[in-house]
Parts: sequence; C-alpha cells; structure tokens
Amino acid sequence: HGRLVKLSTLLSTLGTRLNSTVRAYNEAVGSYEARVLPAARRFEDHGSVAGGRELPELEPVTLNARSVHAPELTAGDGLGGGVTAKPEPEQLVMRRLRAAE
Repeated sequence: HGRLVKLSTLLSTLGTRLNSTVRAYNEAVGSYEARVLPAARRFEDHGSVAGGRELPELEPVTLNARSVHAPELTAGDGLGGGVTAKPEPEQLVMRRLRAAE
C-alpha cells in the first residue's frame, strides 16, 4: 500500500508540474507573438533579415495532463487513507451539481 501511495503522489505531482509547464510555455508563446514578432516584422520590412530565413510558427499547447481518478486512491476508501488526487475543474462542477440535487 505504501508503494501505491508513493507512486500516486509522484504521478499527481508530475501532472501538476506538466500543467504548470504547459501554462508557462503558452505564456511565453503569447509574449513572443505580442512583443517579439512585431519587432521582427519591422526588421523584415527594413530588409535587415540575414539569410532570408522565416521565423517558425509556434502553436500553443492545448492539452492537460490526465488526473488519476481511481476510487482506491481517494481518501475515505476504506483502506485506511490514501492519496486525494486534486480534482479537475469539471469534476468540481459535477460534484457541486450532484450536491445541489
């Protein structure tokens, strides 16, 4: 059981960090598009681009890391504890809707 808790904790941490990395990447792409590319285009307009190479397009990452949803890993599983995975926003909405019924 201890190994399961350890691995579940590591997976949860890894997922959180992956999502954080995606957010940071997307912020950097946004800054690049809003601040760097306009200046680069001005260089091109003045003919001062060496080698005639084009700047590559950067696409935002739209995926999120998947969360662990196994009921065995949540608190109150009857196994004497466990790891409580951080719920996804849509899970929180569904829980609130069920609670309101």
